[in-house]
Amino acid sequence: WADPDTNASGITIANTDAAKITIIKNNTHVGDIYFDATYRTCVADYADERHIVKNGFSSALALEHEFSGGLSVLGGLCYDRDYLGEDHILPVGAVTVRIKPDLNLFASGGMAYRQPAFDELYLLQSISDRGDILVFEGDSALVSERSNGGEVGFIHRQENKFFLGGKAFYRKTGDVIDWMSTRIAADSPSPDTLYYSPENKFDIETYGGTIHFELTSDKDFRFGGIYTYSHSTPSNFAAPEHVLKIFAEETRYYLDDELSALLRLEAQGYFGIPGDSEEDLDPVVILRGRLRLKFLTFSVFSQYEYALSDSDGWKNADYYLLPGYDLPGSRWRAGVEWEFFD
Repeated sequence: WADPDTNASGITIANTDAAKITIIKNNTHVGDIYFDATYRTCVADYADERHIVKNGFSSALALEHEFSGGLSVLGGLCYDRDYLGEDHILPVGAVTVRIKPDLNLFASGGMAYRQPAFDELYLLQSISDRGDILVFEGDSALVSERSNGGEVGFIHRQENKFFLGGKAFYRKTGDVIDWMSTRIAADSPSPDTLYYSPENKFDIETYGGTIHFELTSDKDFRFGGIYTYSHSTPSNFAAPEHVLKIFAEETRYYLDDELSALLRLEAQGYFGIPGDSEEDLDPVVILRGRLRLKFLTFSVFSQYEYALSDSDGWKNADYYLLPGYDLPGSRWRAGVEWEFFD
């Protein structure tokens, strides 16, 4: 991909091996053991001719056991070495209770992390804006953000007819990365200089809830929506307060089901987006179309996004979901996928 704002380009290559062992006792399924390992290489080239290559590795082991009475318990441990060389050991756990054949209650919790983006580490760029000189400089001494939290909820499913799910969640994130600015005044008529650099600045607590529904007339058609409300403290670096997604998806089959075509249309709106000041950022609605053609194990897919921002009436424009991180008003993606089986 290419980033038009930073003139950086990069590629991520990952290789994953996974395994699942099913445990059966007296002809009854009692649990599963899951294991996976991923090795990844990230490469980025910047306009100042820096060529950066970083490697990472992750693995996970989890055990799920089914008890009588519809109770299922999962516990796991993840180990990850990110491309900063930091080691992360992350426990996870979940409990599911089957109330009725089509109704489950669940609770889960665990730890996670987010490593700094390449630009937060290595960006070095200078631009002119409204008479000022803006200098952006990453910080290679940043550490990864760490979070822990959990959720509780329910799932009601009638196969090939209806799905309804809901959950409440809580998450606390530490060492959150934010871009801080420093103004250096110059004698007139020389322009002032604004230096922007990222810092591990503060902690964030977030709570909220999600409701999700789907209607299906058959196994090849889906229509649904997802609404999420979240509130964070402090609020100036939080996720959007309201996120609503509506989608429709249909799959058609040809050549004795060896060829399939999937078309997905969706609209996703973001409202109550926190800004640097007390005012929220402009609301955004993103329209997406995705087409996927699959023949046996080979797939070709394409996706197009078109953003409408309410900056001065609803119109196509670049937009922000976080202060200072502008996103393009439209973008197109395409790719191929080939599945291999032993």
